[in-house]
Amino acid sequence: MTVGLDSAGTIVMVQLDETGPHVVLDPDPPPGTVLRADPDVVLGLAAGALTVEGVIAHGTLRGDPQQLAAVFASCAVSSTAARLDRLSSDWQRQ
Repeated sequence: MTVGLDSAGTIVMVQLDETGPHVVLDPDPPPGTVLRADPDVVLGLAAGALTVEGVIAHGTLRGDPQQLAAVFASCAVSSTAARLDRLSSDWQRQ
């Protein structure tokens, strides 16, 4: 699954596959689902502070909102899993 984030004139593509999320700067061609919003709004989505619905209200979305939600929900799960792995490794070394 692939979505794009267009902020301040730069498109970042977030691609999610079986190995996790990957990011590409200025993809050619851009993905079919692209969110255009101010940088603080995009950061809020990436940090989990804003919902997809809230982000769309502050920007524009071309494409499927469900894809955007799925990618960022999966990224949040991957990020949490990575933090838990690091904590577990740190604890085992002590």
